[in-house]
Amino acid sequence: MWVRREQIIRKIIRLQQNELYQLVQKSLNLLFPFVLIGSISQLIQITMLNRNSLLPTIFGFSSWLSRYRFIEIIFDHLTSLTLGIVAALAAFSMAHYTAKRYQRDEKLASITGLIAYLILTVRYTNNGELAFGQDMLGMGGLFLGFLVGYLVGLSFKHLANSQQQDKSSSGVTWNRALDSLRAIIIVLVVAICFSILLNWLAISVLPDQVILRLQSLKANQTSLLFSVAIVILAGIMTFFGLTSMPILAHFGRNGVAMTANLNYALIHHTIWGVPYPFSLGTLYESFGAIGGTGSTLSLVIAIFCSVINVINS
Repeated sequence: MWVRREQIIRKIIRLQQNELYQLVQKSLNLLFPFVLIGSISQLIQITMLNRNSLLPTIFGFSSWLSRYRFIEIIFDHLTSLTLGIVAALAAFSMAHYTAKRYQRDEKLASITGLIAYLILTVRYTNNGELAFGQDMLGMGGLFLGFLVGYLVGLSFKHLANSQQQDKSSSGVTWNRALDSLRAIIIVLVVAICFSILLNWLAISVLPDQVILRLQSLKANQTSLLFSVAIVILAGIMTFFGLTSMPILAHFGRNGVAMTANLNYALIHHTIWGVPYPFSLGTLYESFGAIGGTGSTLSLVIAIFCSVINVINS
């Protein structure tokens, strides 16, 4: 038991010495003040500025809140400008520290990372106006923000020149900008291409057709690895918003897929071979929506323990 504990401690120390871990840790430290302010603002909104919340109900100032809605608007904007753009800030900070780690221009890298991520979140509307995908800008896109920022930093590592000069001269600053120009152009061009692809997939029927095809596969015709790959692919497409709302409703909790599966189970007295074994909520509905956070945590712990048992055996 003591030996295993020492092994765990050594693995944790090795993880903390990992370069990527240190970059993420520094980025999170930079984001912490903004996340804290946004969380406090959101807490005030939920507990004090909502007419049906606990404090207004107890102290009886619900009617007073309706006359001073500008206070709610202020806190709503504060929350949106902190927690609502935390993923973009993550791309900014991750690109900054990654470029600094490899002695590249961290200021230009951080600005490039921010712009590249904003380009990825742009959604083109039918009237030609630009809008940002709020799901990718907020906490839900935090991982994607770190990924984009890290890739931007690596791009500066390979495409920009090392910065070792004195920063006091304006000529040197101009040279630093020119040294990073190639990396900036390539990163922005790649971001634009991916943004066009995401927008095309969002307005096309191809993702819906893919998910419909994947979810109509029979369970006894696929292997375990293929089944896992299907769930991962459907989850990724849903994460990027590449499924339309009718398709989500069609395969939701009360959709056609659920009804077809229920009818099949009642007729055949088994769930093996149901028409739609892979719905968008295969894991989420049972663990996330019904079981809640505790059930999801139990699933993660069970998977972790199973992996450890397999490794030890």
